[in-house]
Amino acid sequence: MCSSDLTGAGGAIGTELAAKAAPDGYTLMVSSNTVITTAAIRTQNYDPARDFQAVSKLTSNPYIVCVTPSLGVAHMGELLSLAKSKPGGLSYGSAGLGSVLHFTGALLANMANTPMVHVPYKGVADVYPAVVSGQVNWVAGAPISALPYVKSGRLKGIAVTSATRARAAPELPPVAEHVPGYEVIAWFGLFARSEEHTSELQSPCNLVCRLLLEKK
Repeated sequence: MCSSDLTGAGGAIGTELAAKAAPDGYTLMVSSNTVITTAAIRTQNYDPARDFQAVSKLTSNPYIVCVTPSLGVAHMGELLSLAKSKPGGLSYGSAGLGSVLHFTGALLANMANTPMVHVPYKGVADVYPAVVSGQVNWVAGAPISALPYVKSGRLKGIAVTSATRARAAPELPPVAEHVPGYEVIAWFGLFARSEEHTSELQSPCNLVCRLLLEKK
């Protein structure tokens, strides 16, 4: 078994490549919500509903809202108050147009009725340094990538995007305490090409089972 890690354009680059793969039951794609969100906001060379079939959900997690320490805000209420005092003056970074991080920020701005500027980057790895340096003011990042920045003091975590406190960062309150009803949960799933005309032996689900057995 071999794998390729293809990032960029909010996940669209890797998704398009997977959509063009032979529907032989052996080419699988691991993707987050971006398999849907990027296609919803702009035309892609694939259709997630037509080109893929979901095999299994793998994991899910909330995001941690991280701000530039020099911004001087201690919690979500202060971030929103600052944003309201400077309409369009605060910015948030994302992994690209249509990425889940883009929708996370846009949803917050919409529900809080507070305009904020979206700054897309090639990938999430480029966003964190931009927030650290103050090029953009905040980002919502997955715990696995955001917590090292928070724990080292390079970024300040002020909230989580789940409806309640998250196990990954129990000290942080949910955004919903200041924006009722706000919740964003990211997930990763396993997908196969939808044009499956293979034997039952080569079906994606059976392939996953065989891989798990081989792992043991």
